[in-house]
This record gives sequence, C-alpha cells and structure tokens, in this order.
Amino acid sequence: MDKDKLVRCIYSFRDIAKLLDALWLIYQRGDSFSPEDMALRYDTEADEDRWSERVLDQVALDGSDETEYHPDFINQEEEQVPYEVIRLIFNEQDLFEIKANLDFWCHTAIANHWNYTFMSNKDLVGIQEQIGRILEAAFIISEVRLLKKSE
Repeated sequence: MDKDKLVRCIYSFRDIAKLLDALWLIYQRGDSFSPEDMALRYDTEADEDRWSERVLDQVALDGSDETEYHPDFINQEEEQVPYEVIRLIFNEQDLFEIKANLDFWCHTAIANHWNYTFMSNKDLVGIQEQIGRILEAAFIISEVRLLKKSE
C-alpha cells in the first residue's frame, strides 16, 4: 500500500470515528424527526425524492446520478426514521465497542501480514454493514436538515 493511500485510509477511519461521536450525542439526546420533516425529503405528487442544494450541486459537478445517493444499507422504511436506525445500532452496542471495532478494522486494513491477527471476514462484513447503515442514516438526517433550512 503506498503512503498516500495509507494516509487516506487512516483519515477516513478518523472521520468515521468523529461522526460516531456526533451520532452518539444525538442518540443520547433522543432527537427525532416529525412526519412533516420527513415529508420534506419525498415529493408524493412527483413520486420522487427531493435533494438538498448540496447534493444537486455535487451531481452537477461530477456528472453523477441522483440514484447514487439512495441508501444501500437501510431499507425504505428505515429511511423514513433515520434516528431509529441510529438508536437501534447504539442500543445493541455502545460507542466504545463500536469505536474499538472500527479501530481494529483500521489496523486490519493497514497491518503487516506477519505480525498482526486479522479480523474474521464475518466480523469485517458486520462492521462494514453497521458503518454503512449509520452513515446513510446520518446522510438522511443531514439532507432533511438542509431541506428544512432552504424552506
């Protein structure tokens, strides 16, 4: 692994750890959205999602498609209750356990083969799914907040 890739890998894991800290605080406060808040994100008449200016600008900038911003790890029902996704994850594990697993995952990604015990594939996939779920929930929370601000 070259030096630049290693540095990006480490910073990516650090950024996820910071996000976990912020989401833990949200979890502790018990935040939630009302049905009206979540209705900002979906236009029932046009049968399509609404996107913040941030997403629309990114789509225009890189020529991507809005469908790339649809969740892969959470389903449509969970998408309507992103705070519940966060609560479920933190009800099952505390912040320190999740961050310890994330730290182990980071070390596994950058470790030397001859002096490190690797994480099992099952654990690796579990952590990746958990992180994906929490990132998507955070994205939806951010989108709804941005849409609320723009109104």
